[in-house]
Amino acid sequence: MPAVDSAHGCRQWFGWASVCVIAVACVSTLPFLPGRADTVRADPSNTVPLRVLTLNLYGLRYPPKLGWTADKSDCAGRLKAAAQQIRNASPPYDIVAVQELYSVPDLGTIACDPAPFLGELRAPGIQEILFPPKGRTWEGEANGGIGLITPHIIEQQESQRFVGAGRILHAARGVVFARVAIRSDLKVDVYVVHLSPGRGKSAERKRELAALAKLVGARSSASGNPVFVMGDFNIAAAPRAGGEYSAILQELRNPRDLWLANNPSDPGFTYDCLTNALAALRRCDLQTRFDYLWMVTDRSLSNSDYQVSLDNGQAVRLVTWHTEGPHPLPVSDHYGVEVTLRVERKPAAKSSREVPIRLAASCPSLSSGRGCGEDGRGSVGALRSSSGRRLSGSTGP
Repeated sequence: MPAVDSAHGCRQWFGWASVCVIAVACVSTLPFLPGRADTVRADPSNTVPLRVLTLNLYGLRYPPKLGWTADKSDCAGRLKAAAQQIRNASPPYDIVAVQELYSVPDLGTIACDPAPFLGELRAPGIQEILFPPKGRTWEGEANGGIGLITPHIIEQQESQRFVGAGRILHAARGVVFARVAIRSDLKVDVYVVHLSPGRGKSAERKRELAALAKLVGARSSASGNPVFVMGDFNIAAAPRAGGEYSAILQELRNPRDLWLANNPSDPGFTYDCLTNALAALRRCDLQTRFDYLWMVTDRSLSNSDYQVSLDNGQAVRLVTWHTEGPHPLPVSDHYGVEVTLRVERKPAAKSSREVPIRLAASCPSLSSGRGCGEDGRGSVGALRSSSGRRLSGSTGP
């Protein structure tokens, strides 16, 4: 009973009876960088730089193991290389969102063993926290493999499986929410998303977007923090954007598409069978942008006492890491997306708690398939600081 993700060109995973991924949430906490472990940044500057990455790790073997079939996708090498890049990043990432890192291997048949990735991040000086949405093991559904990595304190967290996400012999889809204390006077609300794949799943993805918007409203509308939503939406963006891209804009109420804000004329393909050798193993010809970094700005989901702007230069860019050796491969069939932002408190007279503020940049119509922030690089709203409990473990979705 093979499962096919037609949007990614014939992925046939979790369709083998030998799948035995155990639905156990994976949470581990170790020092991240010297002098920064379990601390809040003490930078006295009024402007705070923020470096963010989202990356689908493609934690799946290709082809699925049948007998002695060789792993052409180099699971171990790819995951190790990605972790090394994250660990050695300079300046370090403040937020890393990952998808498709499955918590327990299924005897190497379909899912990649996560040990090479986790082992690199657990080297001295690294802190790593993962929250995979728990799958319905009684239905053969694997954990979702969504995670968040940060050097900062996570004060609150929640992991939610979307209603209707996944199915028998599929991985659960869902969202991870984390409130991260970047420093004592600045916290950010982060939502890491992985929507259901497949061209025939548009109705399911719309339901998942509605559930995401409901969670954002419940957790962030009064939190006082900048709100970011990121991950693999399995929805095409411009130039091939359709009604589903408009559905994102509608449910999240015209969030700012940070890629388009910085690269209005670049399609920014994150899934590209013509340039990504790992994606091309499946002999596909798809080019599209599935992976997004959004900033939520609508007052009903996020009110702000901060202004967030793109850093100078190439503030939003694709991440195209490769393995080393004589036959290098991309670390994933997706390219990652990273952004460098600058966050500072608004002047008192412009506080959103005192004066209603409209976004300076207007949003094109939803039917155009383009998002808010495509034609400017101005600052956008964020929120005031709020504290919560410190994470000490993982709770199931």
